[in-house]
Amino acid sequence: MAAGSLVRKDVPEYAIVAGNPARIIGWMCRCGGRLSFADGKTAVCPACRLGYTKDGDTVGSAA
Repeated sequence: MAAGSLVRKDVPEYAIVAGNPARIIGWMCRCGGRLSFADGKTAVCPACRLGYTKDGDTVGSAA
């Protein structure tokens, strides 16, 4: 979450939010690596190589 963000509802797991009101601006791995969903559905953490899947605003680890 970015400094000064106004969070008005629950933030999904692995989401990075910023703004007022807060909006999802990206996703991160549990180790802290930034996730990039190139195909819109799957991502691999560049730091720890853990896989993730995305369905709308829900992200879960594939392991």
